[in-house]
Amino acid sequence: MKYSLIYTSLAVSTTLLLGACSPQAYYTNGAELERSTVTMIRLAHPVAAEEDGSADLSDFSVGNLEHFAATNNVGYSDVVLFDQGEGVSKDRIDALVNWFMLRGVTVGETDGTFGAMSSTGAVTIYVERHVVDGPECQQWTETSNSNPNNVPGQPFGCTTQSNLAAMIANPRDLVTGERGGTSPDSARNAVRNMRTTKSTEAAPPAPIGGNN
Repeated sequence: MKYSLIYTSLAVSTTLLLGACSPQAYYTNGAELERSTVTMIRLAHPVAAEEDGSADLSDFSVGNLEHFAATNNVGYSDVVLFDQGEGVSKDRIDALVNWFMLRGVTVGETDGTFGAMSSTGAVTIYVERHVVDGPECQQWTETSNSNPNNVPGQPFGCTTQSNLAAMIANPRDLVTGERGGTSPDSARNAVRNMRTTKSTEAAPPAPIGGNN
């Protein structure tokens, strides 16, 4: 009984000593993955009716559109929407659509309601654009004295997200991804052709020095 009490006291003392030597601060929770923020904005631009009522774009209207597009860098990754006023003809909308399509801009809905009602004969153009902001990567709020749970460091993945935000051509892809343009038929036909086409074997090389 005496030796049992001695062993128990030694075990308790050893436990207390080891606890006192261990660090009190350690990594408790893994850092959440830092992500970029994508915001959708719309830029509005009115196009008045032509004085003569023509559906074609006059030099003044073309110059107005060119100034708007150049000032706001309208181009790839943007989507153009049209909000029509009363009395706008289909030919007028087609002329505006063709103007943007010739410049490689994607055209979306051509008869929607996206803001205040356009005046009679006028068309309000809305440029829909997604803007991405990368995360701030210099936030080190958690101590890393010890990491017994082997959790990710902080800020986990922030640099990757920040680089992606700086390089991506179309921020919309971070929200919806690239749509359309793919078909399984091409891959299926390629595999079928590979299996049905007879392979041509190369002739064996001639022996060095010829036949003796």
